[in-house]
Amino acid sequence: MNQTSDQTPDFEIEFRDEDMEPHADVAPAGPVTFQLINATENSQDFALLELEQDETEWRDVSEPVSDDDIHVVGFIRGIPAHGASAATWDLEEGHYVMISNTPGDRLRASVFELTVQPVEG
Repeated sequence: MNQTSDQTPDFEIEFRDEDMEPHADVAPAGPVTFQLINATENSQDFALLELEQDETEWRDVSEPVSDDDIHVVGFIRGIPAHGASAATWDLEEGHYVMISNTPGDRLRASVFELTVQPVEG
């Protein structure tokens, strides 16, 4: 489920021209709120993808992913230059990546890797 969020973000990710900071983190399963900050001069789109069970790292692709890609959890689209947007998804245990989904921006540095672990208790 992708929903715009006014909640305090669990992760604040800044996207620059050829970099995304931070690069990786860990979260407990459940609702996770991402705030993406676009520090570039252009509008940006981002996609949250769930990796296959045996994958731990995103394979670079040359084209943006589409709505019907089986890996897509959700999108944050149209973040204006120097703007920000947030969304919350309910994530299960696994490996995920947040990638720039703007054509021409598919750089290895433009990936935020997230490991979601089961909730202890």
